[in-house]
Parts: sequence; structure tokens; C-alpha cells
Amino acid sequence: SLIKFFQMVLLDADQLRFKNFPTSLDMARKLLGINMHTKEYGVCPSCDILYEVSEVINKQDKDFECTHVEFPSHPMHSQKKLCGVELTKQ
Repeated sequence: SLIKFFQMVLLDADQLRFKNFPTSLDMARKLLGINMHTKEYGVCPSCDILYEVSEVINKQDKDFECTHVEFPSHPMHSQKKLCGVELTKQ
């Protein structure tokens, strides 16, 4: 990884000064006190648009379809294409 490479370069420059340099991204996060929270998304398999999982799951009354419109401000109506791919099925 890139952090391991930096560690090797820095150790080559000054072993005493950089002996505690982190060897992985997880170690760097712990050392710096960075808490990473992950967020889950639903992804349209056709156009790769991201949706909040709660937005996709909470549509209990019907199936959730992708609402992405390609070229929404195009002057020709025929070029404004709604994706419409079904993301969930009941």
C-alpha cells in the first residue's frame, strides 16, 4: 500500500525519527483519531445513480424504480430519457 511505501522511504531517510510511522491505513486512522463511518447506498445497475437505502426500502406501496433522467435540460423531449430500471420488487 501507499502508506507502507511512505514508511519505507521515511525509514530509509531517518530510522529513529520515523520508527513509529504507521504501516497501514487502519493504524494511521487509530493514530490520528479518525473515526470512519460507512454509509450504504442503493445503486442503479443501469445508470449507476446512488440512492439512500432508506429511500429505496421505504417505498412499501410499490416497487422502486430509478428516477434518473439523462440530459434533463436537453431542448428535445425525446432526448430526456428516464432510466426507470426497477431496483426493488415486491
